[in-house]
Amino acid sequence: MKKQFHKSPRHWMGLVLLLAMLFATPVGYGLAQGTMVTIDPASKTVAVGATTTVNIHIANVTDLYGAEAHLTFNPTLLEVVDADPNVDGVQIQAGTFLSPDFTAQNAVDQAIGKIDFAIAQTPDHDPVSGSGALATITFRGKAGGSSAISFVSVILSDQDGQSISTGTQDGSITVSGPSPTPTNTPTPTYTQQPTDTPTATGTPTASPTLPGEAVCTQAAAIFAVPDANSAKLGYVKVGESVTVVGRASGDNWLYIQSDAGVEGFVWQPYFNWPGDLEALPTRLPTVTVTPPTPAPTKKFFIDYKGCQPHASNLGSVKGQVFDAQGNVIPGAQVEIWIDGQYWDDPANPARANVEGWYEWVLGTDQMVRFVGLYIDGQPVPFESEPDPFEVVAKGGCFQRIDFREMVPQQ
Repeated sequence: MKKQFHKSPRHWMGLVLLLAMLFATPVGYGLAQGTMVTIDPASKTVAVGATTTVNIHIANVTDLYGAEAHLTFNPTLLEVVDADPNVDGVQIQAGTFLSPDFTAQNAVDQAIGKIDFAIAQTPDHDPVSGSGALATITFRGKAGGSSAISFVSVILSDQDGQSISTGTQDGSITVSGPSPTPTNTPTPTYTQQPTDTPTATGTPTASPTLPGEAVCTQAAAIFAVPDANSAKLGYVKVGESVTVVGRASGDNWLYIQSDAGVEGFVWQPYFNWPGDLEALPTRLPTVTVTPPTPAPTKKFFIDYKGCQPHASNLGSVKGQVFDAQGNVIPGAQVEIWIDGQYWDDPANPARANVEGWYEWVLGTDQMVRFVGLYIDGQPVPFESEPDPFEVVAKGGCFQRIDFREMVPQQ
């Protein structure tokens, strides 16, 4: 059973990690006699179709309480074998050096060759010192060649949330067998929309100035084509701005570019955009589209349980999400602002684990405002008293905020 554990803008990860210091320690550098995080063994060979394992190994560390590692590999040569088929997505196996009491991240993106892994202990476990395996990765060879297993970033932290300096050492895996055959991906072509031939006389009329920015008001997916059943290329969070560059012909779909550089179609009603849809250039011919599924008719309310004592001096904010029958809702997502501002972070919204719990561990005295609740990926309304509902993260106790579905009126 996995527990979700989340991070905060004041550099706490899990119960103790300083996640915002993601690039504070340059990858590949460290004290020669100090702590090191390495791929162990540094090199291996595997045949196409066979599997091999490597460890994310931590050496010479003192008082370790939480760890985070981000790695890359060549997805044309290797794929990660899922360590837990009973859980959605692809995961790697947690090691035995740290107790994985809370899992902030354990995800593999096979398409781009990226591994994100972060765990932390809880106060009932002592910090660990020495050396050991943080995690084990099982790779399967796909095609002949040599793939680097490279660290993008590593963060180690003690029980007080202080960063532990570390260096890193990458590894590699050689796959013996035929090399992948390059393939040319066809570039889609679209029919050019007809335009009126301008007259030779008169003053040309300037094209209207189009507002170039739209702000997301409801979490939205970026689709490959203007169809909610098509492939998702990425996501836009509430409060995030995107650049509007076109539209789908005859439909409420915007063609946008996100801050991450992802281009695709989004459902226009999910964005605050004051422009004229008809004035936008058409990026695709008219197609039959399936609008996003309407939000459920469910409605929830906040049930505040107060700040309940616990041993940590960190600012824990957590709770559970229940349906109208009192059953927990795993996978429900809760979204917050921090100190009056939208919190742009992968941990926001937090996702409830199998026991219905969501959690952030923040810096003390941070003001947390609850702004969104999502069930099955769709936003649902909730009521609170007061509105908006805010709590202050405190040490020595955790703020418990439950969400409960309102019982439908008969």
